[in-house]
Amino acid sequence: MNSQNDRYFFRGKRKDNAMWMHGSLVAFPNDNEHYGIWSENAQSYLWVMPDTIGQCTGLKDKNDKLIFEGDILAQATHNTTLITVARWSDGGWLNGGARECQYSSRADSYIFGSCEIIGNIHDNPELLEVHHE
Repeated sequence: MNSQNDRYFFRGKRKDNAMWMHGSLVAFPNDNEHYGIWSENAQSYLWVMPDTIGQCTGLKDKNDKLIFEGDILAQATHNTTLITVARWSDGGWLNGGARECQYSSRADSYIFGSCEIIGNIHDNPELLEVHHE
């Protein structure tokens, strides 16, 4: 994949079988329920669940895996591991949790490059639960 095109690369879960699709987003004006992801293999678009759509950040984690909006990331800090979610805000990608956020522009992969994707908010919401003892 060409990094110049990553910003137009999306993913979403198919409506018919909940499998992840990756490709170009197809949206229909004035219709908040019907979105598709263009499938190069099928040469058509497939319907996806709107709440699962996430844009590619154009950045990669420490394992060279593309990071999408909604990915849950783990970042080792001094004596702990910070669990955060990749999200878009004010013209840049944030890697942040409830108490701590770090900003990254599309060209700056330093912050995201030290993280590892451990799941996403749709398939693994339990990874965001705070456990108190």
